[in-house]
Amino acid sequence: MVINAVIAEYNPLHKGHEYLISEGIKSTGADYTIVVMSGNYVQRGEPAVMDKSLRTKAALIAGADLVIELPLYYSIASAENFAKGAVALVDKLECVDNLVFGAETDNIILLYDIAKLSLDYEIDLYESISAFMAEGYSYPKSLSLSIAEIISKLDCEAEKYGELLKYDKEEITRILSSPNSTLAICYIKALISMGSKINPVAVKRVVSDHDDLSLGALSSSAIRKELFDKNYEPLKDQLSEEVYELYSENILKNYPVMLDDYSDILLYKLRSLIYGNGARLKAQGILALTEYLDVSEELAGRIINLLPEYKNFSQFIAILKTKSITYSHISRALLHIILDIKKSNFTKYIANDYSLYVRILGFFKESSNILSIVDSNAKIPVISKLADCEQVIEDSLTLKLLFETLNASELYLGLVSSRYGCEYVSELSQKIVIL
Repeated sequence: MVINAVIAEYNPLHKGHEYLISEGIKSTGADYTIVVMSGNYVQRGEPAVMDKSLRTKAALIAGADLVIELPLYYSIASAENFAKGAVALVDKLECVDNLVFGAETDNIILLYDIAKLSLDYEIDLYESISAFMAEGYSYPKSLSLSIAEIISKLDCEAEKYGELLKYDKEEITRILSSPNSTLAICYIKALISMGSKINPVAVKRVVSDHDDLSLGALSSSAIRKELFDKNYEPLKDQLSEEVYELYSENILKNYPVMLDDYSDILLYKLRSLIYGNGARLKAQGILALTEYLDVSEELAGRIINLLPEYKNFSQFIAILKTKSITYSHISRALLHIILDIKKSNFTKYIANDYSLYVRILGFFKESSNILSIVDSNAKIPVISKLADCEQVIEDSLTLKLLFETLNASELYLGLVSSRYGCEYVSELSQKIVIL
């Protein structure tokens, strides 16, 4: 029996995601595909455009057999920590044979060589990426330029990075300039670092010609924009018929959810942290803000200085942004503040072997055998019913991570209910999706 795993956000799912699942099955002969999916918050530092229940249904329609949730601290972490948390979860299932992901190339030996190089020259790479980002380059672009720079200075035996050295600087830069390839490298690095036996499988990302939308020419971010602009007609070509029907049934009933839906909460939280002691003492404000994950002293200082200009969440990110502090980094940091995600807790979870658990979001009825396979093999607690979580999870830190994830989702569900006037259904009452 062969089992694939896919790490995803599906924010939202489109034909390209369905292609990845089907190509993964085709290339590996897999019997089952497990999707590890972000919950109600995603890696870019934003609420998911639609809740995890709706996205779970879409994943099952697209070919997943089982969907499990990636805990909060990893779903809205940097690319490195997103990958580490997700790969650790996949690895601890102890039944997965292949990790399938998209990239600009399906040459897995090349990607593996780049991952090895990144680990071997980790400090040099970090310094180089920081320098390029300070010049205004995006993270993927900075990574590609840094890798190319290190390759040009290599003084090692060719066989160590044999495949990598066959490519010129321009080609490496092109391949790595995509966020998909950035995550692919992070996944492989995590597999190597953990000594995992899981086999990485790259599916070459396919983008249709402008007039051929068979695989979906738009990205998830472009689809979100169309949804926010209430421009639904172009989406018919980006989604399978069944997924389009699912989205159409729920549009403006419980989604889309936008970053600015959190604007008032963010302003209240920032004012509480900065002015909570009764006086504006910048040093104390910086201390309070830098307790949160991804909030540096530089960013904290800018938050305090620019708070009087605050209008809404997205506008505040725009005025906080600098060459060295990207939009996504700021969005994640501010969301961490709202959701009370602190550096100290994150450090404890990592030290506690990621404090992971398997929370089942949904499964395909005809593939129900995968549930017993996961349950009998997983090294970590498997939660199918939240009411039983305190009996299933014995470790207090793992339980804390679960409750933090649940609490963040309760906030999301409350905002959705308030915005669309739909029924509020608590996380504890939500049922597993079965198709």
